[in-house]
Amino acid sequence: MFDLGLKLKLNNGKILKEDFFLQPYLMGGGGFFVGNFSGNYAYGNGNTYVPINGSYFNKVRQVEVFGAAGIRFRLSPTIALDVQTAQHYPFTEKTDNLGGPDNKLYDRFLVHSLGLTAAIGKAKDTDGDGVPDRKDKCPDTPAGVKVDATGCPVDTDGDGVADYQDKCPDVKGLPALQGCPDADGDGVADADDKCPNTPAGVRVDASGCPLDADG
Repeated sequence: MFDLGLKLKLNNGKILKEDFFLQPYLMGGGGFFVGNFSGNYAYGNGNTYVPINGSYFNKVRQVEVFGAAGIRFRLSPTIALDVQTAQHYPFTEKTDNLGGPDNKLYDRFLVHSLGLTAAIGKAKDTDGDGVPDRKDKCPDTPAGVKVDATGCPVDTDGDGVADYQDKCPDVKGLPALQGCPDADGDGVADADDKCPNTPAGVRVDASGCPLDADG
């Protein structure tokens, strides 16, 4: 059998997590069935029946479709056990060496398989942060920057500014102020603001205090 198909992983992050140890999947597709079959025909009572044409051999070359369901058991990051059952449906009634003008129902059969899959080599990790590119949502993280499970720089205070760029990594702040807060909204970070309670709309100097035009 030579088949090509599409595979739907159920551990796609929506139904199950991608790294879940049980990884069920469905497959479907088509291909080409090749088989050579030989043998004697027999009546129900076991007596051998010799065909009129003397042929004991069938050569089958036929297009087929198939559907399959399986489970991959993730034993380790590099080794997995695959268990699969596939239903094959070649467009012929002769895969069992029997066929005739009155036999209009195409043959179909199941194939059960068991196998081990081993990943060889190391997964590509462009930025070297320990998260493979295929799972890395931030594949260009600078070297040495601490990242989370998705490969993105850690943002401890959750303000949208990564810790390595955040001057106030433990307090939520503004991106414009490199992650530092500005309570009175005057554009001067609280840590540098000598007048942290300036009324809204009042112009301030570099220290965060209201301008004094006449000194």
